Formats: sequence, structure tokens, C-alpha cells
Amino acid sequence: MPILYYADSVYKKYRPVAERLQMESRILTATGTNNATIWHPSPSWEVLSVALQFPSSTADYAISKLTGRGIIVNLNDSLWFDAGAYVRIVIPPGFYNGATLASALQSAMNANAVLVAAGAAPLTVSYSLDDQVFRITAGAALKYLNDRPSGGSHRHSTAGIVFGLTANQSGTTITSNTAVPSLGTKMQVVGGTAAYNVMLTDHLAMGVDEALAIDVTNAQNPTDASSSSSSVSISTSDSSQSHKVPSAAHWSVNYREAY
Repeated sequence: MPILYYADSVYKKYRPVAERLQMESRILTATGTNNATIWHPSPSWEVLSVALQFPSSTADYAISKLTGRGIIVNLNDSLWFDAGAYVRIVIPPGFYNGATLASALQSAMNANAVLVAAGAAPLTVSYSLDDQVFRITAGAALKYLNDRPSGGSHRHSTAGIVFGLTANQSGTTITSNTAVPSLGTKMQVVGGTAAYNVMLTDHLAMGVDEALAIDVTNAQNPTDASSSSSSVSISTSDSSQSHKVPSAAHWSVNYREAY
């Protein structure tokens, strides 16, 4: 789990008992059609049930755990750099694989006025599947900092562990000190061919770096054989995401935070 909790941070690993009980009693629901990825912005969460409904007689389906990197606001979303002035880069919350996480960091750094003025940006960020590391290639030397020396609020690079950055380093190329493996790995929980309906009631323990992947094939609505798309909104009290998927099979997922 790429979240480090710091003694001087207001964001703690363990919540008060009353708050934990309240969060665990709140059942959240996501609904949609056909293929989708469901992720909840919590250090740990639990899938309670998955229901699939097919419009045709049979369909091939798979329900899997997808491994990536989950970014949560204020918990693991920021990196500190020194480019003549201290710069805090914040990654937008969401669930990422190696390529999309590299792209998010690149966009955030290239949009920073201090990095642009110093000549460090525009820069590129890449993720290598071969050695499983991230590389920041800048236009001028800059320094990655595990912690901002002057202290203050948000002084830690909480996303350092996300990118495999575990020590200060400087230069025009900043590379992960440790490998960041398994980004985009999918492990099937259940799957096969089914008629009309599937109900999974086994509870699945999930972490911040795990999403639920639903894949459905050969489930075509006889009354709509086109490849038209519909918008699936996945919403909780903390985030809202939208996916474009073909309209055919329908799914519903119940889940909750877990501690």
C-alpha cells in the first residue's frame, strides 16, 4: 500500500472508533453497463456484492482485481522539487496504471510556472515496463526532495512511495530508486459463461491500489445491435468518475469502506 503516515501529519492511519463504525455501516452502490473499472478513494475498502444482468441468453464475463496506483487527496498525492525555489506538485486523485500515472505527473509538472521559468519544464515522464521504474527527464537540473527542508504544512512528498522515489536525488533525470511493479495486473476472481444473471456475494477485501474490473463480452442487446455508447457515472461522497462503454449488459456493485 503506497501510503506513508507521518507523525506530524493531521491525516492519521486509524480513525476514531465511532467514525470507523459509521463509515463501515454506509453501503455505497455503483451501477453501469458492460466493461468498467470501479475504485473507491480509501486506504482500504470492501466489495460486498456484484450483480450482472445480460439482455441475451448467455454472455462471457469476468470479475477481477486490477492492480495499479490509487491517489487520494492529501494522503499520497504530492511531490516536492527544488528548481531554485521549492515546488509542490500535486497529482489529481484517481486510479492509475503506469502510463496514465506518468502522464498525470508530466502534465502537473509542465503546468508549473516555477519549473517552466527555471527551464526544467517542459519535461517528460515515462514508465518502463522492462525495469518497472518512472523517469523524469527535465530540460534543466532539478532536485527531488523527500521532505521540504523549511517544514510547514504538507512538507512531505507523500507520493514519493507511489513513484518509487525513496531518497533525495538531483539532475536532469530523476529515476525511481525502487521498482514499482504490477501496475495494470489483472487477477480474475470469477468468470465464465452465464445465462441472464450472475450474482457474486463473496466479500472482496480491496486496498488503495486495487480496483474492481468488470469485463463482459458477447452480451448483445437484440433490440440494439449497434455499438452505441452510454455514460456510466461512478460516484461516492468523495469522487465522481465517468466511463464510456457499450450499452448491453448491466451491473451493480455494493461496497463500503473497511478498517
